[in-house]
Amino acid sequence: MSSANQIPSAHSPNNEPVQQDIQEMDQMDETDKNPTNPEEGVSISVDASHNTNERQSADEEQSCSMGSVTTEDVRAALAQLFSSKSCCWPKRAIKEMDITINKMWSCYVCSWDIFSEERSAGDYYRADINRMMDTEEYGPIPKLWEYPISPPTRFKGGRKTIRWPHTDHKETCPECRGHCRVTCTSCSGSGTVTRSQYDPETGKHTTTTETCSRCSGTGRMECPECQGKGYVIGFVMATVNYYNSNISLVLYGGDIPPDPICDAESSLCFEKEGPDLQAPRDFENSDIQETCFDLENRAAKRRAEIEEKRRINNQRLMVSELPIIEAYGTWKGKSCVFWVYGNDLRVYAPYYEEMFSSCCTIMFSVCF
Repeated sequence: MSSANQIPSAHSPNNEPVQQDIQEMDQMDETDKNPTNPEEGVSISVDASHNTNERQSADEEQSCSMGSVTTEDVRAALAQLFSSKSCCWPKRAIKEMDITINKMWSCYVCSWDIFSEERSAGDYYRADINRMMDTEEYGPIPKLWEYPISPPTRFKGGRKTIRWPHTDHKETCPECRGHCRVTCTSCSGSGTVTRSQYDPETGKHTTTTETCSRCSGTGRMECPECQGKGYVIGFVMATVNYYNSNISLVLYGGDIPPDPICDAESSLCFEKEGPDLQAPRDFENSDIQETCFDLENRAAKRRAEIEEKRRINNQRLMVSELPIIEAYGTWKGKSCVFWVYGNDLRVYAPYYEEMFSSCCTIMFSVCF
């Protein structure tokens, strides 16, 4: 069995695996960057203890081991939670309450990304006729899906526009219809301009007619669109839209909803990419293995829907681990349970409203 696929065993609070579904999402953000060579899909296996130096450095800076979390860390997380809230729940209870850490366990987020793109093309022209033309003399025009285009960011929605190679050609100027000149905008084609001047001493207006300086009295001026050439440069502009469809499942999440768990900071245990991605068959943790199989089946159905309208570029499977701590807070004879989760120590406290206040928001989540 490959050590790269070994993920530490974990247990839910009830010693039973619990899967929580996250709704699939299509993401498409707009951006406009210059094209580069496309990146090919690769397969990467990452062990939590054998990451790259860059990833190790980031994890050492952000991660928080479950065993190192103390009751004072939990208290500080609660204090941070309410520090920016206009909440009537007594903040002094945080300082005075007795906090007991009841359970600690690892939670896993298994996610499958399907990265796809769609392409379209249209005719455009530009007035920059002095620029060197990229015509078919420099090579055949590539078909829409033959030309390699790299996305702005992999596994993130975006948009890119590209002037299609070797499609430059001359077109009759739509402004002057190839005549190189248009009606003068200063004199409206009359060749003369009328000026009125007021004399404050006599209180009279005098009107004079002069030859239009812009067109020299001809009533016609150089076409500003084609710079007097009679033609513009036409070309094909391609638009590429990128989409990322994500399917995530939370394992051992306990009573915490899956959405905030997925938003919390976690440690990457496993990552694999590839256009023909399949879930590995050698995870030591059977629950994670089963969850990845479930994701693979869901992704297959989602791919079938996507392929009807877009082309799939790449896929990615990731398994991330984050700690969950179940704690109890007791103050003035009242006690309630809450959870601290993630490497950034977020707090989920759904029972504070019932126990300590009548107007607090039911769920709070803050990055500590």
